[in-house]
Amino acid sequence: MSSTAPSIRDQSRAAGPSRRQIGAAIVKAAIVPGLLALDFWKARSERYRHWLLTLFMAVLGFVALTERSGDATRHLMAVELVYANMPFGVFLDELWRILTFRLTESGTKDVYKHVVSYFFGSVLGMPQLFFPFIATVYGYFFAGSVLHVLRHLNLSHVNYVILGFVGVFLLLRGIDGYFTVRTWTGMWILVYACLKYYERPRLRYLLLMFVPPFIHIGFFLLAIPAWIVLAFGSRPLLYTVIFAVSSVTTVLPVEDITEQIAQTERGAAQVRGYYREEQRETSALEEFAGAREQTNWYNAYRRAGVQRWAPTVLVITLLASGFYFSKMTRYQKRIFSIGLMTLAFSNMTWFLFAVHNRSLTIAMIFILSAFLMTRLDPQTRGQFRGLPGFYKGGLHLTLLLYFPLVVYQASVISERYGFFSLIFPFGALLFPEANLSFKEAINAMLGRG
Repeated sequence: MSSTAPSIRDQSRAAGPSRRQIGAAIVKAAIVPGLLALDFWKARSERYRHWLLTLFMAVLGFVALTERSGDATRHLMAVELVYANMPFGVFLDELWRILTFRLTESGTKDVYKHVVSYFFGSVLGMPQLFFPFIATVYGYFFAGSVLHVLRHLNLSHVNYVILGFVGVFLLLRGIDGYFTVRTWTGMWILVYACLKYYERPRLRYLLLMFVPPFIHIGFFLLAIPAWIVLAFGSRPLLYTVIFAVSSVTTVLPVEDITEQIAQTERGAAQVRGYYREEQRETSALEEFAGAREQTNWYNAYRRAGVQRWAPTVLVITLLASGFYFSKMTRYQKRIFSIGLMTLAFSNMTWFLFAVHNRSLTIAMIFILSAFLMTRLDPQTRGQFRGLPGFYKGGLHLTLLLYFPLVVYQASVISERYGFFSLIFPFGALLFPEANLSFKEAINAMLGRG
């Protein structure tokens, strides 16, 4: 991290949008949101781009087809049916129960969802604004993280492999991640806080690292690797050994961990839902063969879990190439350290499948962030020349393992958004029956049923 004065380019990147720009962007978002892409392309200010992407995410919250996601439907129904008539005293009692890790009558587990649901369901009585707000909050941290990681992206300095990794990074938990309301919002808050804090330590970013548990209770566990790196810094050899050991043997005492978590009402309920007594015995090929009979090929591969090997292949490739030990900057090492420790944590928590799955996704995001920043940063991208053949092979294998997941995510996005996300978004409220997804519209034009 440099201590020199900011360059003219850095000052331009930090400049915020003017009132005229903000006003024009809001008008475009209300009429033709697709035009925001042109403003984004022309903008040189990172803060202005951040504003544009966040505004576009708010539009997506208005037009999203939430009924295409079971999670989204349940959350919205809770706002409409449970929170619309909730007395303030009950709200406070439930909030206290959440903070003290006890079960609630409403079934709500997290402070964030509880407060936002009550505000839009009871205080405002406008549950239709619930998802636009959720999407805006999510979009702020998602957009801020993406812009930070890709700030040095220059098409003249990258090839199809790097563009492939950029695509994976954007689609892994991208513009539709807010449908779950809590989990991936918490993840992007953690990612954003770490990216910002290790670049320029500020108290607000440090405090932000401890916000995710209030977004989703699972981050009392999921954020542990990031907090370890915060406390002990980058320890490449130690973290590499921990990752290697976690990959081949059980590290954590299963019974002791589950008993400790189950000390509270909420913890006991979570353990009952998450606990897995033994690892899956069926192979990925067997899983694929079974799923292929019920769904398309890319979803079958995703269900078989082939993408789970992708971050491990990428990590081994970068470790063997020496990047973590000697070629990354101190800043890049911190982000990679979080990803490596989170991947090790995912391996260790195989017996708590939800923790294992979610920490794996979080690890993917941190590892991809560190790799892309190292590859794109002018200070370090020159070190990617003349590398051994296994480096290119490892990158290609990683992309191949990610490919079915990326195709699946793109398919999901095409089912959750339609043309109202690009033009006349209020049409989704005025003419909901016309709010067809991109996939439905394309099938209709092709004459498919």
